[in-house]
Amino acid sequence: MVFCRNSRFKKKVYFFDNIKKYINDKDIEDVIVWIYGKLRNENAIVLLKEKLYHTNDTYLIHRLVEALIEIGRPSIPALIEILSESKNSEVRWRVAKALGELKAIESFDVLWKYVSDKNKFVRWRCICSIKDFGKKIVPKLVKKLNDKNPYLKWRALWALYQINDKRSMKAIKKVIENDHSDFVKWQAKRSLNKIILGI
Repeated sequence: MVFCRNSRFKKKVYFFDNIKKYINDKDIEDVIVWIYGKLRNENAIVLLKEKLYHTNDTYLIHRLVEALIEIGRPSIPALIEILSESKNSEVRWRVAKALGELKAIESFDVLWKYVSDKNKFVRWRCICSIKDFGKKIVPKLVKKLNDKNPYLKWRALWALYQINDKRSMKAIKKVIENDHSDFVKWQAKRSLNKIILGI
């Protein structure tokens, strides 16, 4: 059995190294990227990351991010780095979505930073991914209710509304009592009512 496992491993490594030379072939690059995802080989992460930095092709961007999702949690540091550094909004929103799908709670800080992105799709995808983390992220969102920026406070309240966790009630009540922004108070009341009604 040990021999069989080693043989399969050697074949995988050989196959991985053999197709690497085709990663920049325009005719089959999307297929190679798909294969990398299916192989779930962590060695592919660097190649896929570099490819994301150097393409504007929407379909290829989709394929690259999907391959990183297939590889799983080992891809998270690379995805965080890409979100932080990419100048391409298409890449940023797809990577933000991937971090949500992977439940990458460790990416909260970078996602929160890009809740203020200049691109509306990136902003929306970042807050949706934060919401997708679920109840584990509630303490971090509650802290964001102290943010002086009303837009960011509203976004945190929206995420808390979606998550619907009783632990946020005290902080939400405080916003209702002390905040000066009508649209922030409106979202706070909406969030609180949902929690109270349990819906």
